[in-house]
Amino acid sequence: MSYLLDTNHCVYLKNAYFKRPERRTVFETKTLARFERHHSLSEPIYVSVVSIAELYFGAERSAYKEKNFRKVEFLKDRVTIVDLSDGLWRFFASTKAELVRRGKGITDFDLLIACTAHFHGHILVSNDSDHQVIPEAFLLENWSV
Repeated sequence: MSYLLDTNHCVYLKNAYFKRPERRTVFETKTLARFERHHSLSEPIYVSVVSIAELYFGAERSAYKEKNFRKVEFLKDRVTIVDLSDGLWRFFASTKAELVRRGKGITDFDLLIACTAHFHGHILVSNDSDHQVIPEAFLLENWSV
């Protein structure tokens, strides 16, 4: 199995690494434990370039920009980043069109991250309720609960 982390799980991880264990939230603790288990088995963990952009945006808006930019860089060193390709863009477009036809709404970035996971055969790891509208064929797990 291979996994692609949604932005929320990236946030849990980057925060967990820089906190003492007793200060971590339950989401951070559980996500870190699952990440370390898969990492110890040499299973690659993937992150969409879209999530990296969202993490940089969050760092840019924070009061501690440089500290948060370093956290993003730290996380990037521990995952494999997946770029966007023409085939993925076309898959995103067809998936979005299908969701619109069915009257289902999801933000473009959330759908693009989900499509990246499915297109590359990864399980999407997310704690985002927006992903409940994605097609059933998409595999979804939540490591934070």
